[in-house]
Amino acid sequence: GGCLLVANYFTSNPEWQKASGWGTEESENFRKKKRLRDCKSAECRTPIGFDFEAMRIYYESAKAARTCILILHDGGMNEPFLQHYRTDRIRFLQVDPLSYDKVYDRRFGLNDARYFNVHEVMCSHPGMVKVFFSDLFDVKIGKRPCGEAETGKIYIGQDDQPMASPWLASRFEEMGGTYLSFYKQNLATRSSVPIWNPGILGACDRQTGLEYYAYLLSVLVDPSLAVLSRGAFQGVNMAAANFVAETFFHGRSYGGEPLSSKYRGYQRDRRDVWFIHK
Repeated sequence: GGCLLVANYFTSNPEWQKASGWGTEESENFRKKKRLRDCKSAECRTPIGFDFEAMRIYYESAKAARTCILILHDGGMNEPFLQHYRTDRIRFLQVDPLSYDKVYDRRFGLNDARYFNVHEVMCSHPGMVKVFFSDLFDVKIGKRPCGEAETGKIYIGQDDQPMASPWLASRFEEMGGTYLSFYKQNLATRSSVPIWNPGILGACDRQTGLEYYAYLLSVLVDPSLAVLSRGAFQGVNMAAANFVAETFFHGRSYGGEPLSSKYRGYQRDRRDVWFIHK
């Protein structure tokens, strides 16, 4: 009981979408379909807005898996759309990811802000026990995870880059301070260990899930983050997720099969894993 898959489709901050490249026509998830070139600057990026085609694979795989789904949106889905696509197992909920900017005096990227919304929903509904969050644009559901997941474990996606990658190092540089020191001392030499990717994140018991979110959100609101002094959008969820997993859940964090397929493996026909991530 109490098993739920959660995803989000946010469009309320096109400025951040252009700055980050996430959710734009030129991003990895969409440019191949439209045969567009990659774009490295905000000036040439086009936010996709709301488009059902962007979520079709996720939605149809959710229906096929016959699992309960909650899709969070921030106003981009109108009532006729919601009435048409809402089912007994697939529901939609409007939230406000931008509200946290004022509360914590910063500009959260939507990929940071969404974890507050997921946590808020969990706290508001005590019956939610087994909750698995995932990306929506690049994820397909393989099968229901809730009958196989084990209590006491936090399940996190795994990237195709190692912890020693320059990309993760740059994310920790945006955090700075003790976080950057932690990375240099503990993760920077791990050239064969994949990055934890919170584009898939879940637990089979409520206590473990809420414990992870409590640590994650406490890092995301840390007033000492280096990125805050630059006035830029905050987008440190990947680094924060790795810090939390390795600091507070070492030995309790699990990725790979059966949680997900190989990241960027495009193994779309698999049914032996819970999620297919790209």
